Amino acid sequence: MPTTTWSTARADISRPLGFIGFTTSTNITTNTSVVSTELADDFDQDDYLIGWFIRITSGNNADIVRRVTDYTASSGTLTVAGANLSAESGGVTCELTRFNSDSMENHFNRASAELFPQIALVRNVETIVTGQRQHRYTLPSTLRGKPTRVYLGQRIPADSTPENEITDPGFELWDSTTALTNWTLSGTNATVNQESETTNPNNYAVLQDQYSARLVTADSGVTTLLQTVTPTVAVQGQEANVAVWVYCMTASRVAARCGSTAGDTHGGTGWERLEATENQGVAATTIAVGITVTSGSSIGVYVDEITLSVGQSEPLGATWEEIEDWTYIPPIAGASNNGLLEFNQVLPAGRRIRIVGRAPISTISSDSSTIEVDTEQLIPLYDYTRMLMAQDVATVSYSGSQDYWRQLADRFEAQWRNALDRGVGVRLPNPRPRSLMI
Repeated sequence: MPTTTWSTARADISRPLGFIGFTTSTNITTNTSVVSTELADDFDQDDYLIGWFIRITSGNNADIVRRVTDYTASSGTLTVAGANLSAESGGVTCELTRFNSDSMENHFNRASAELFPQIALVRNVETIVTGQRQHRYTLPSTLRGKPTRVYLGQRIPADSTPENEITDPGFELWDSTTALTNWTLSGTNATVNQESETTNPNNYAVLQDQYSARLVTADSGVTTLLQTVTPTVAVQGQEANVAVWVYCMTASRVAARCGSTAGDTHGGTGWERLEATENQGVAATTIAVGITVTSGSSIGVYVDEITLSVGQSEPLGATWEEIEDWTYIPPIAGASNNGLLEFNQVLPAGRRIRIVGRAPISTISSDSSTIEVDTEQLIPLYDYTRMLMAQDVATVSYSGSQDYWRQLADRFEAQWRNALDRGVGVRLPNPRPRSLMI
């Protein structure tokens, strides 16, 4: 994903309005002076930099922002407002801008909010799983606004897929109701039990066939349910991929395991498909696969349908089928989600729903914060931020300079509007017409 740090963006935004980067040539002491021969070389007029803002970007005073109250050109000395600075043991980097850079951060966050959804992240959410006789599904807050596409995922049967290298991938073989035949449970006081399919009602905890594995994890310490697989194909130097279905209502504890590698953790939303990938060494002949649960309080976990493939770059999977007959119900005021997705028919249970939509870019809070959009989308964001900054100055300037700042604000507004008119923003296919669309 493309990322630009806020420290880089801040300098880029400032340059058309006034930006000077420099390094101190005399160590800062416990006073209000900042000295740089670079400034003396480039700006030979006393008081020229009065009213600018200095931001110290390294050393003991990093991220301190002060207004310049005096400038002595012969020595390149800035005098800044406020309390004494901390002493430095070496040269530090600094920025001079016409605007307070902390205020610029607020303007940028406002710009990114107001330019949504033209400037946005494209989200591909695949964590929602269909239930039994369920028509409505809550959309996560990682999406914002109406989705553009909705798909239903097909699921390949793990036990009848020839590329799957796991023995008993559906957890159907048991020595007893508390002991799996081909899987090893570890973790002090952890237990595994046979979870059986039922009818009237169907058991939602069994994803497919007759059984799933129900775990109660250890009171403390790591819990694993693993099988050491000796694949029938070459392993050495190849990529191994595991995908497993796990039901859990506790977030950030459960992950798929492939060799020594754990994948992303479960989100705590019920059934989720977890994945893990590991490149095998040149001496590898076996792979330990399954799930791992981090140390913590005891929780309940259900496991079913696991696959292991060797060589290819992604786990085994099936296709997606687009669903057209759905309705988006926006969230009510104050809701912590993104509303509801309602289908006019009951979907098959235990299938993933894939939702394509948009989300705002992340809020900027520090120099290391990143802006996750392509470079071309930064252009309208930068110009919108500059427009807001110029508008602010225009409201407090003397009458003689108000017109200048208003004209500057108008120019930046024209630039960001022109960029969006050229199609710089996010373009996703529009949903096909459907009934009862909100």
